[in-house]
Amino acid sequence: MAALGALVLSAIGTAGTATHAAAAGSNTVYVSPTGMDGNPGTQAMPVQSLQQAQRLVRGMNGAMTSDVTVVLEDGYHRLTSPLTLDASDSGTGGHNVVWAAAAGARPVVAGSNRRPSWPTPAWSRRSAGCSASSRCHRPTEPRRRQSV
Repeated sequence: MAALGALVLSAIGTAGTATHAAAAGSNTVYVSPTGMDGNPGTQAMPVQSLQQAQRLVRGMNGAMTSDVTVVLEDGYHRLTSPLTLDASDSGTGGHNVVWAAAAGARPVVAGSNRRPSWPTPAWSRRSAGCSASSRCHRPTEPRRRQSV
């Protein structure tokens, strides 16, 4: 469990930058919602999933000579399964694995799937034939008194 202490998670928002990531060179894995998991994880060819970034980091973890940085590009990073970090994700030889936002990016990690559309409920304005400017009453059940 002590090895988990070496894992550093940081979210660098618009106030910070990931300049330490650029300096790391080949010890940097880039993740973008528009990337592909078959890519090598470079800035020009980022991976898409956090799980693939984790696999790449685990591959580098055995012979670390400096910190490894995972840079999250702007956008929604949707998880299809939980991302579980353990001692093999923590770094070795006194070096850390740092997860950071790209400079100026505001990545969002979401455990949900995007729905193209939701069905319109029967009580909605649209299904009742009401326009946005008219006042329509949403039917509700009458309130019942409760005895104490």
